[in-house]
Amino acid sequence: MKSYTFLFVFLFTTMAAFGQNFSQVDAVLQKNLPVYRNKVCVMVQQQGKPIYYRSIGGYDSVSVAAVASVSKTFSGILILALVDKGLLSLDDTLGKHLPIFTRYGKGSPTIRQLFSHSSGFPGDETADFLTSKTKTLEEVANSIAETVPFAYKPGKAFAYGGISMQVAGRVAEVVTGKSWNQAFNEYLGRPLGLSKTDFCLSSPSNPRIAGGICTSPKDIMILAEFILNKGKFKGKQLIGANVMEELWKDQTNKAPQLASPYPDNPQNNNPYRAPIIYYGIGTWQDIYNPSTKYQEQISGAGAFGTYFWVDRVRGVTGVVFMSSISTITTPFTFQLVDAIREALNVSTSTKAIVPQERIRVFPNPAFSGRLYARTDKQGPALLVNLQGRVVSRFELQQLNQGLDVHTLPTGVYFVKSAFGVERVVLLTEVD
Repeated sequence: MKSYTFLFVFLFTTMAAFGQNFSQVDAVLQKNLPVYRNKVCVMVQQQGKPIYYRSIGGYDSVSVAAVASVSKTFSGILILALVDKGLLSLDDTLGKHLPIFTRYGKGSPTIRQLFSHSSGFPGDETADFLTSKTKTLEEVANSIAETVPFAYKPGKAFAYGGISMQVAGRVAEVVTGKSWNQAFNEYLGRPLGLSKTDFCLSSPSNPRIAGGICTSPKDIMILAEFILNKGKFKGKQLIGANVMEELWKDQTNKAPQLASPYPDNPQNNNPYRAPIIYYGIGTWQDIYNPSTKYQEQISGAGAFGTYFWVDRVRGVTGVVFMSSISTITTPFTFQLVDAIREALNVSTSTKAIVPQERIRVFPNPAFSGRLYARTDKQGPALLVNLQGRVVSRFELQQLNQGLDVHTLPTGVYFVKSAFGVERVVLLTEVD
């Protein structure tokens, strides 16, 4: 443990310059190191800047390992790239692109359903569709059409697994005229510079769309930042923001979940106590605010424990990278994410102020670029960000008409006045 202790002390010193106190995060991580087999890399960024980094047991930012179902997010974004290029629509039926499915009475599922585990196909495979090294993706798709019956009516349930995404992968080959790997590299891998990412757990002719990627923490963070930036990379819009928004939507219409690896009613990483976590396009809809009707956080998670998340309220992306067993590690990873969130919520500039009579401030759920409150109070007030910097000075009465905040990035802010402190979330949508 001495090497770990030294590493924590050294890295905490380097991270102190960022202005947050991550001592509790370190405590949670150190306590749970055995769960991670003493080998883990944790990276966190806020607004694109590193704020926390831990490299333990030999895993660092460029280490490569299989990440299982984290692959689903990579693959889902490739599908969205093809949507953005006009090569397909999420509402295209399977039969439109693969007529063999219509021939066998299975042409009705949409691409949207195929990539949200709600297509009607069972989650678990009964043959080697996902792992065959002798069949091509075309042969696998044809075999599924011929031999795999629907387990439920398309769109009426959620059954997590890889079969439906394998079929969608074949659709991608048809509409691009390229192999899946070629399409992935052309539309996503090379443009984003994902130099450590490839489909390693299956054959080139039958890549495992939903679970076959090997990648690095650095490449996962590139993808996470790409999501946070709404499809922009180095100032260039590679995928339209409106298309990328599909990652943030429950694509299952809250269908009953027949099979899901995500824990029901998770005790951590669940601030609004949602009993069930739903699914998007290759993404878990981690944190949905029922008051503002806003999807605050999404994630990708794999059976080998690696988990990454995108928190667009705080402008945070993070990854916990490992080679373990997710059913064991997930509760502890969620504790770690909560500790990180709590560290970012603490504002030293507001801790010493004792709230008195509070002003009820709230963001407009149908955001129009203004922050509202109903108040008869008067006097000066400040809008302060998480770093304690004053971003706006105004009179309290302005809140009745709406304070113009359209130029501010999405994030957590505080309204400070003589009447106390009110924490608010600005749901800005600024490119």
